[in-house]
Parts: sequence; structure tokens; C-alpha cells
Amino acid sequence: VGSREFPDGIRPCRFRLRGDILETCNLTWACDPTIEGNDCSYIKSFRHSLLTIHRLRRLPDLDFFVFAGERATAPSSVPIFARHRIRESPGNYLLLPQEWQLRPEQLQKYRGIIDRFAGQVAWEDRQPVLRWRGSNSNCPASCVLKAAAQRQVPWQDCAVTVRETCLLNHSSWLKTPRGLLVFLSQFIEGVDAKWT
Repeated sequence: VGSREFPDGIRPCRFRLRGDILETCNLTWACDPTIEGNDCSYIKSFRHSLLTIHRLRRLPDLDFFVFAGERATAPSSVPIFARHRIRESPGNYLLLPQEWQLRPEQLQKYRGIIDRFAGQVAWEDRQPVLRWRGSNSNCPASCVLKAAAQRQVPWQDCAVTVRETCLLNHSSWLKTPRGLLVFLSQFIEGVDAKWT
């Protein structure tokens, strides 16, 4: 695998587990350090998680690849674990959890803010309300989410339509999870969801 197939400077990293020894690729080869923000933190987080799992439940000897890039598009003759893949042509890319799901301490900068605000109101003085604020950065689903949640249609039907851009309008935003949450907050007591 060379830089021609992975022009963004991020290449699949080989993991080899033999007994209690876990070897990984050279991180400066897998993640070009000359690119800003390209510190291979995903590879490091995945390595930490794999070792934790191995300590709890011993894994067999393994060899596999992990790709830390944002868009796994290069063709591959072997399966590669990745945090993102293209829906149109997933190829041999197998999805892994996001980095913050592998190592929650990655969110420490936000955790401090949360703790600071949480300490301002005693638990017993808080209102029993779910509050959500955010933007609608997700694409409309190609199914009725309620029907999928009630198993009337398979979840895979919700990912059929792939859009180059997410055009949100009055009818399509109700098909997104966040849009539905904002809509339901008008009718369900205890839910306070708004766009920012």
C-alpha cells in the first residue's frame, strides 16, 4: 500500500497480536505527521481498546488492518477496519466505533464544562426535562423512522437513498432523527428540543 492509493497521507495500519504482544505499524507511515491534526489518535485509541478487550477476554492470534482516515475509498483485497466508509462502495471496509466511543477520555475538554455546569444546580433541584440543542447535520432517512423503530420496515431501508447534499425542507426535516425530536418536543411534556 503506497501514498498513491491513499493521497490524504493516511494509510491502513497493520495490527498483529501474538499472545500478549500487540505490534502496530509505524505511525508516521500510517498517518503523515506533516498534515495538521494527523496524529493517528484513532489508531492509538483502537490499540488501547483492543488491549483492554484482550485483558478481559483473551483473543486468538490476529493480523488485520485499521484505517484512521475520514473516507475509506481505496480498493483493498483484504478486509480493513475503519471508522468511516463510503456507502456507495463499501468494499472490504468494516465499520468500527468512533474514537470518542473507544476512549471516552477523549472528551475531557467537554467533560470539564459539563461538570462545572452540573455543579451549579443540586440534583434534587433539577427539572425532569430532556434538553437538546443542536443543528440538523444529518441527512433525511429514506424511510419512516417510526416504522423502522416499530419493526414494520427493516432498518436497512432507512439507508437506501444516499444524497450528495442534504437538502432540508419543510417535509424532509421530519424524516431526520433530530428533526423528529424537535417536532415531538411540541407534544411531549418533558422534552425540550430546539435548533441552534
